[in-house]
Amino acid sequence: MQSGKLRHRLAIQAPTAVVGSDGTPATTYATTSTVWAQIVPTQGIERFSEGNVNGDITHEITIRGGTTVTRRHRLIYNSRTFEVTSVADASERGIMTKILAKEVV
Repeated sequence: MQSGKLRHRLAIQAPTAVVGSDGTPATTYATTSTVWAQIVPTQGIERFSEGNVNGDITHEITIRGGTTVTRRHRLIYNSRTFEVTSVADASERGIMTKILAKEVV
């Protein structure tokens, strides 16, 4: 992949379990790394559920290999948040990582 296609600055965040002052458990996220990525929308799906229209936007995100990303992580690009649905080594050689993600709206 040409490096010019990796034009989105993406923060990779990992969850951290915390306990609030009232004793209730909560999850916060901390940025573990920041990488250059290519973000490509792949499809949009609208579902009618319980009287509401719910939309899922799925994206294929490509980053250089060597950065750990799992389904527990979330990705932040500007004010947009992505939930990781799957991670794969694109070339099976550790050069590029393909991430399928759902945008949280």
